[in-house]
Amino acid sequence: MCLEYQTRLEPKGRLLRITTLALTTTTFMGRRARHLTADAKVLARRQSDLLYSQSPHGKLVRATSRRLKQLRKVAQTPLSNSLNHVPGLPPLSLDLIALNELPLPESNPLFQAALTAASWIDVSDLGRWKKRPPFEEDDDTTDPCSASYRRYSENIAVVLHGDRMREQNERDVQRCAQFHGAGHKEALERLREEVVGLLESLDQGREYHKYLYHPFHQSREHLMLQHYIQWQARTIYHLYYLKFLGTCSTAADTIAS
Repeated sequence: MCLEYQTRLEPKGRLLRITTLALTTTTFMGRRARHLTADAKVLARRQSDLLYSQSPHGKLVRATSRRLKQLRKVAQTPLSNSLNHVPGLPPLSLDLIALNELPLPESNPLFQAALTAASWIDVSDLGRWKKRPPFEEDDDTTDPCSASYRRYSENIAVVLHGDRMREQNERDVQRCAQFHGAGHKEALERLREEVVGLLESLDQGREYHKYLYHPFHQSREHLMLQHYIQWQARTIYHLYYLKFLGTCSTAADTIAS
């Protein structure tokens, strides 16, 4: 169908003839597919879904849907679970990570006794070795090169491992309470400052290890310095990756027992 009309354009007064072509279309809807059985209908539906999922548009829709699900999951994840390290700090060095992965003598009865603060174990001699180096002078008059002296030094190191682990578990409970009680921003800032201080202590301990104690004539001090460096690295790793957030209940059970 054609529609024709005229209009006058000013100022010259010319006539402009406009012809409009109007098209009328009629859409004929096709019949819905008929299936003889319910199983045939389900099978046809599955085939249709499969063809759609393999089409470019179907792939785009599926990818968008997966992305939205991931974003919702991240948005609903608590802060303590989404964080995996203290922000604002450089990555830890490989040698520090290697020190953290050194095994502990967990199967040793002395370690377990110190871990549980057993009454029969004497920890009075640990005080001097738990301080920052340089250590206080050892008053043991035994020959530092003798087997008995070295064996006793190794036992001290085992007990010290268990005692440090027990103290770490106790501090983890306190850190969890502070982390969840105070604001996350404030708690993370405190952790960042603590890790920075521990990194400085670790660097100082490594410098001492180069020259401070002779490995034979001062074997106990040398061993305790190695122990100190290892636990500085372990503590840094523990705090840097917020490991205490996942061990709060375990630490509380250990202390309660």
